[in-house]
Order: sequence, then C-alpha cells, then structure tokens
Amino acid sequence: MSDFLNFIASPNVTTILLIFALVGLVVEIFTPGFGPGGVVSLIAFSLFFVSNIASQDSNWYAILIFLIGIGLIFIEVLVPGFGIAGISGIVAIIAGIIIAMNSIEVALKSLSIAIVISAVIITFIIKKSKNSKFIKNSLLLNSHKSEKGYLSVDNSPLKKGDIAITTSVLKPTGFIEFNGEKFEAISEDGFIEKGSKVEVSKTEGFKNFVRRIEE
Repeated sequence: MSDFLNFIASPNVTTILLIFALVGLVVEIFTPGFGPGGVVSLIAFSLFFVSNIASQDSNWYAILIFLIGIGLIFIEVLVPGFGIAGISGIVAIIAGIIIAMNSIEVALKSLSIAIVISAVIITFIIKKSKNSKFIKNSLLLNSHKSEKGYLSVDNSPLKKGDIAITTSVLKPTGFIEFNGEKFEAISEDGFIEKGSKVEVSKTEGFKNFVRRIEE
C-alpha cells in the first residue's frame, strides 16, 4: 500500500490528479446539483492529499487550508460578482496544494502544468458545448438525472419577460418551469434557490438567461 501511495505522490501522477481535480471542480461549479464533475474532483483531490500525507510530504494543515479555499469558492458562487471570497478561495486552494507537497519548486511546476492543461480542456469543452447536444445536455447543463421532463431545444420558445419558477437550484445553471414545461436556464444573479420566481432576461439559441424576482 505504501508503494502505491508513494507512486501516486510522484510529480507526474500528482500533475495528472490535479488536472482531473481542477477540471472536475470547474464543471461541478457550473453544473446543477452534485454530479460527475464533483465526484471526479473529490476522488482526485482525496488521492492527492492522502498520498502526500502518507508519504510524509504533507500534514493536515494543508487539507484544512484547501477546504477553506473550496468553501470560499462556493460562497462566491452563491453571491453574485467576483469578490474577496473568490480571490481568497483561489489563493487558499493553491496554498493548500503547494503546502501538501514536499518541494515548492515541484509543487509550482506540477500546479502550473495542471492549470494550463485544465484551462485548455475546459476551453475545449465550452467550445464543443455550443455545437454538441451531448455535451450541452449531459455535461454542462444537465447533471440532474432525477430532473425529468425538461425541454432542451436549439431555439428557446421562451421570450424576454416570461415569468417562471425554478425547479432546481441555479448555481448558475439549473431548471425552470414555464406553463407546465421544464427548461434549462442560466442565472444572471448567481445562486437562486429552488422554488424561486424568476424572469427571463434574454435568450440565446437554446440558452435561457433568468433573473431573480424580488418578492
């Protein structure tokens, strides 16, 4: 077991784990509910920290700092705008990852490579999602397999000013109901709770952008 953990803690494997972890984290943030992105990210980060702690390259403080960073990131998702929580969260995540590794030089190299490759992968996913129904429906906008009956169309039948009800949380993507039919939607106000009244602010092809209606 120790040999296996030492293998996982090696720089090359660590870089691969960080790539999976970062891509999964970004996908999870922009996907309603806890889906495949969150599972992949959780497993990858867990293997990263457990292997480094087992190989005595790290301590529990690194995990604590990292978890604080994750918490701050999700607080930022819940609150519109990119502010102190988001910036602090990113800094804490990076600090936790660097502290977890024995060498700052190796940590910075692995993290830099992982960030660059992750950015390329995420950009590729975003570009593909514009033309791929599979990615649109299965990865970026639809991880809630329990959400049945929603409509995903090339051109939305909704129009600006329509009033709908959220049938899932929007963080910022999720589902809304209008005239008894469910549609995918993207919140312009950050996190919106399930059961909230929203107004369609604009549509772009199949995408429906909504804003919270203050009661």
